[in-house]
Amino acid sequence: MGLHSNLLIADRDDVENLACSDDPGCRWPGFAFNGLDGVKIFALLSLLKGGSPDGESLATAGAYGHGPGGNDPPHVSTVGPDDVAELAVAAAMGDSELDELAMDWGATQSFMGWSEWEVGELLRRIGDLAETAMLQEKCLVLWQGR
Repeated sequence: MGLHSNLLIADRDDVENLACSDDPGCRWPGFAFNGLDGVKIFALLSLLKGGSPDGESLATAGAYGHGPGGNDPPHVSTVGPDDVAELAVAAAMGDSELDELAMDWGATQSFMGWSEWEVGELLRRIGDLAETAMLQEKCLVLWQGR
């Protein structure tokens, strides 16, 4: 069985509790999207910041990992407020600008085998969730578990 991914809105103080949760989508708002990982999020951040889509390290992007210890899931990465604001820019984009960003993002190696529609849908969902998190002055948390 593969990893399940949830992108959630949470306060920084809730990250430790979220990391220990078996089903954080029941308690924190967000969405599930299998195949979503930190590499994709940070490649998107890099594109939005005017860089290349090769992504950034988690430390550079303001994220950090949590988990119960060892290499067992769940794995949790946090996107801080400044980067949440960058991601929220996608929610304000027009269709043509969003489609162009989705094409650039989808051309990265981490999207091999994905359709244009899947990349575009994920981009829209991330942008909308980031906008909500920004308005609430909260973080985004990527939770990956079994």
